[in-house]
Amino acid sequence: MNEYRLLNILMVLFSTQIIRTYLGSFHEHKKIRSIAGWTGWGGYVLFQCWVMESGASQPIFILTINIFLIFIIYKFVYHVSSRVALFRAIILYAIWMLVEVGTSYVLGKIGAAAMSYGFIVGNVISKIIMYILVHILKRC
Repeated sequence: MNEYRLLNILMVLFSTQIIRTYLGSFHEHKKIRSIAGWTGWGGYVLFQCWVMESGASQPIFILTINIFLIFIIYKFVYHVSSRVALFRAIILYAIWMLVEVGTSYVLGKIGAAAMSYGFIVGNVISKIIMYILVHILKRC
């Protein structure tokens, strides 16, 4: 995946923007910047970099860690209870996982998933779909 290093970095930044838009769609008020919030964002970015470099070979592990990191970010950056933070993190990543599975299915049907760039194409498409979905949610 080294040949896609710049694209991987852009996808990590795009993922971060999707998360910020999703969390911001529920609240306008943020807490004062906290070390836990910064640590959560830093951990999220580093973990996403690892996921992009590794090719996402362990989806359940990745899903669990992503939910945990978004829970931490949401809990310590916004004024929400633990239950609300966990619920919204699970909902976001359940929808995101469904989008990725659907994208993978379509790419598999057209034969693009088996090609060397199948992972990165699927990743880009699923992130674009999620970006559109969180903006639709934000406007509702």
